[in-house]
Amino acid sequence: MTMPLVGKYIETLEPKKVEMIWSVFVGLGWILASYATSPISLAVLYGVVGGGGIGFVHNCLMTTSAKWFPDKTGLAVEVTLLDFGFSACVTGKVADMLTASVGIFNTFRFIGVGLLILIVVLSRFLVLPPTRWCPTSRRSPAAAECAVKAEFH
Repeated sequence: MTMPLVGKYIETLEPKKVEMIWSVFVGLGWILASYATSPISLAVLYGVVGGGGIGFVHNCLMTTSAKWFPDKTGLAVEVTLLDFGFSACVTGKVADMLTASVGIFNTFRFIGVGLLILIVVLSRFLVLPPTRWCPTSRRSPAAAECAVKAEFH
């Protein structure tokens, strides 16, 4: 539900700022879920706060990767989606190991802090390509078409 809302902010605020802002929601969603006292509070904290943050964070990544590869937009978005699925596998395994050793609530806290730190640090490298940027090193019809479009804009 949050993905359509973030597009206009990515170009005005820059992707790294959008990513940092919403990474706080991701981390807080996990951390605050560790204090949930009912299934409803867990759903709101983990699902709405953390899940909403993930929607913004992930859309920022997809938009940025698509802009860097205008001649291969589909592939760029697919690879970005692949990283999202892979990260869930890693997080799931880490959560299993932590839950067995420190319990579910501490697991929420540890993963929340870890995600917060990791996403903030990695978001520092997230930038949009220059205006009218086009990959010139590739010899493909789509790259040539992109270069022609850039000249006429």
